[in-house]
Amino acid sequence: MRAEFDYYFILSLMTEMVHRNRIMRRFILSFLFILVFSFPCAAAEKIVLASLEWPPYAGESLMGNGASSMIVREAFKAVGVELEIRFYPWNRLLNEMANDPTIQGYFPEYSGRENLYNYSNSIGKSPIGFAKRTSGKTTWNTYDDLKKYRIGVVSGYINTKRFDEMVTAGEIHINRTGFDRFNLRKVLQGRVEMAVVDLNVFRYFVRTDSFLYPNRNEIEMDARLMDISNLYVCFPKTEKGERLQSLFNRGLRKVSVRALQNHYVDELVKSLGQTVPAEKFQ
Repeated sequence: MRAEFDYYFILSLMTEMVHRNRIMRRFILSFLFILVFSFPCAAAEKIVLASLEWPPYAGESLMGNGASSMIVREAFKAVGVELEIRFYPWNRLLNEMANDPTIQGYFPEYSGRENLYNYSNSIGKSPIGFAKRTSGKTTWNTYDDLKKYRIGVVSGYINTKRFDEMVTAGEIHINRTGFDRFNLRKVLQGRVEMAVVDLNVFRYFVRTDSFLYPNRNEIEMDARLMDISNLYVCFPKTEKGERLQSLFNRGLRKVSVRALQNHYVDELVKSLGQTVPAEKFQ
């Protein structure tokens, strides 16, 4: 209260003096200008989201942390929110999301966990298919055709609804690993006939992985995709999570998601020297 009293007393005194002295008036105006602009502005809201190493969509060492990261950051920036991204292996990410209250969401995610999280509007597209050996005889037209193959999957990943239902029912023989690039290595080694992988993730790893690159002509994507899935940000099913979901969706409307993802992947492909164009979404 003492500091407040002194502050207003000084202002009152100086105001009285203004009327008596033109020189003092200029001084006072300068003082008030400095006083007003010396106070710090209200800090922007800051949130923390979790993500994983899933190039070209997300990755700590990627330019802008990946295509999806750039889209998410731009959407939050449009509504005045500062974003911090923490990167984890996938299964640890899910654990951190469940147990660390400082993490207020994660991305990118496929549809399938709506019972656990509030989903944002789409932040991009992911073409999901199968990697296979170039010299192999693997073909498929329906999901039932997949029953005769050993298929590599990443532990904890959602794939497509039908595929995952068949895995749960024991109708598809799968081999789990922790990372996409390890699944692709298993294909080359003949340990699995096919591996589920996003097309752009496949194209990234065959150009950057020390084992895959020398053997890149021996592995390819099957021409038939399982799906082109939407990608999302997941927020907690809490009052704050709902507010962040709404805020993010408002910012996302100001971002050209399709153009940003396509441009990012194109530029990354060029930097890797890849001759086959990356998959674009319409």
